Amino acid sequence: ATHTAGTFRRMKRGAKHPDGSPKTPALVAHENKVLSIVVCMAASFIELFTTLDMCVEQDTCDHARIQLALYVGGLGALLCLFRLPLFRYRPAVSLYDIHLGFVLTLMWAFGVAFNTSTGGPFTKTNNGYYSTWIALVAAGSFAYVSAEDVVRQSVDIEIARQDKALVIVFFASLVEMSVAADVCDIGDCTGHEAVAVALGLVSLFLVGTHITLVRRSHPLNEITGRILGPLSLAIWAAAAGVNTSTGGPFTSSCDEAVPAANGFFSTWIAFFASLYYAWTQLLAFLPHDALYKTFGGDKCDGMGLESHDQPYQPLPTIEDQ
Repeated sequence: ATHTAGTFRRMKRGAKHPDGSPKTPALVAHENKVLSIVVCMAASFIELFTTLDMCVEQDTCDHARIQLALYVGGLGALLCLFRLPLFRYRPAVSLYDIHLGFVLTLMWAFGVAFNTSTGGPFTKTNNGYYSTWIALVAAGSFAYVSAEDVVRQSVDIEIARQDKALVIVFFASLVEMSVAADVCDIGDCTGHEAVAVALGLVSLFLVGTHITLVRRSHPLNEITGRILGPLSLAIWAAAAGVNTSTGGPFTSSCDEAVPAANGFFSTWIAFFASLYYAWTQLLAFLPHDALYKTFGGDKCDGMGLESHDQPYQPLPTIEDQ
């Protein structure tokens, strides 16, 4: 028993099996679970202590958003602390981990929505802002690795089918549009804010339409992809110019008056993701034969020439296996 425990500890530190074979997928998933919980716990404590520091600075914790931040940070830290010792004594508690991952992800999704929006305690870049987002990412990672195999396979197939840059543009458009609308709601909706809302909405609709076409393996998805590349870049180049310029709603990530951090980062993330996607679409029009002859090989892997929008591949059935 002592030898077995020592072997398991060496495997957790990254060593291979005694016979030199690589780690099993189950062990890798277990290590990722532990890492996700540790990161989520650390981020929860940072968010909690940052909020408490804000209470001390303001001599009150009566604000509803501050109280919500305290509850989210405290509950997140307690849930992670409760699960962490169980990894040693009961490392595989699948059903519990599935529910815990769902609860943590949902809780931190609300935490991000309320902590970093208008009226929230972390509208600018500070410890609370970053820890809130890191906790959400860590909770989502824990929920993913805790899900059943068939669920992870479905997610992996969908990720492989879609262009990752466009998925990033889609979610960045959603954040930017929501934040711009939030800014409009709290004050005068000037031309800059109206343009920010409109550009985010247009991008969300166009990218969402293309993602749906790819999802359904529609024959138009290649055409829409070619058009969407330069169009998305033009939209977000204009959005970056309007949103982050003088008089724009997101001139800095440190503006306390508006939730500028989310708008600032989402604008630039969408721009660079659109730039990358437009570049991959531009390469598709270059003479491939000349590139093959110059660089060698049968494929131009890694150069952006391969198609990222993959057709739908159904999950293998029991009969297929």
